[in-house]
Amino acid sequence: MLLLTAVRRRINAPVALDAKGSATIPLQLPDFNGTLRLAAVAFGEQHYGAGEREIIVQAPLVVEASAPRAMASGDSAELALDLDNLSGADGSYEVMVDGGDYIDVANGKRNVKLADGDRTTLSFPLSARQKFGIAKVQIAVRGKDVKVDRSIEFAVRPAYRAGRIGQALKW
Repeated sequence: MLLLTAVRRRINAPVALDAKGSATIPLQLPDFNGTLRLAAVAFGEQHYGAGEREIIVQAPLVVEASAPRAMASGDSAELALDLDNLSGADGSYEVMVDGGDYIDVANGKRNVKLADGDRTTLSFPLSARQKFGIAKVQIAVRGKDVKVDRSIEFAVRPAYRAGRIGQALKW
């Protein structure tokens, strides 16, 4: 029997082991790149044991975006998009960045070729439109057997603080 704790939740269903004492347990992991700790407890009528191991979780194509926290109407900035090919093979990818109603993205559609193990950073010029609210920038990367979607939200505010326009009083 084997009890498994995975990704902040406990799986309490017993798992049968094969003749070598091994088992394969499918895990549904969130969109995550990093290190996880896998811990297991095994027990029988007269024996028990426990073990743990760190495992590296990484997507075949790691996509990380960096954008400003806020922009004012008329501001210009850049969105940096890091692509890291860990797929085990060379790849061609279509990268699309859409700024929605609040942000203009220059050259928002590009094609990138990355050899296995290569990493690149793409820079997308952004400019804030004359609208105010929460901008949602959508990022989509497509390739053979690769589909990655990301979104970044930030505020677009007026260029100047609110004020009152009026005439000076004459005495």
